[in-house]
Amino acid sequence: MDLTHSDSYKINSLAVRVTNIQEDFDKFWGYYQAINNKPKIVTEAGETYLDFEGHEEGEQYYDENGNLLQEWDYSKSKGNIFEIQDMLDFDNDLFLNFKDYVYFDAH
Repeated sequence: MDLTHSDSYKINSLAVRVTNIQEDFDKFWGYYQAINNKPKIVTEAGETYLDFEGHEEGEQYYDENGNLLQEWDYSKSKGNIFEIQDMLDFDNDLFLNFKDYVYFDAH
């Protein structure tokens, strides 16, 4: 964050929000792998089976009927991004008292 040229604006407050996106990303990546590695439903001699040939990565995401497992269906559940509390300690009173004297330079 470059807060130079502070004569052009006034900062009244500053907040930082920390989140953990790993679980959400893992679920999205599994969904991405699943939709790009769908099985073919093959019927031969009256018997139906799933063919993952060339798409073996998708095998873990589907049930025996070729349906995407619910836990990997990102399109229905969307993601859950969790905020991490108490990771940073920000002294807002100190900021308010000294904000006009602090020079920020991100370079």
